[in-house]
Amino acid sequence: MPREHVLTQIPTCELRKNGDVVGLTDRVYDLAGTIVHIDEILVTGDLSGELSYNGKLLKILEVNTVVGMLVDQRGARGPVWKDVQAQVVD
Repeated sequence: MPREHVLTQIPTCELRKNGDVVGLTDRVYDLAGTIVHIDEILVTGDLSGELSYNGKLLKILEVNTVVGMLVDQRGARGPVWKDVQAQVVD
């Protein structure tokens, strides 16, 4: 019998705080280590404190670039945080 943790929900790009979506990552990230590097987060709320992401808790440590309005192949969106370092708390 396998004893590994089985993921019961489909992984999403949503960062949640108190049940509300406060950010969207550009793709689904693997949270195997203690630090995760996120290329891009579309900010839709308060990203301070602990955030829920696919069954784990994250805490933002560093944001290298903050863009008010980003226009590229995927269209116009903002505000966007780029090159984000986050710590996996749980």
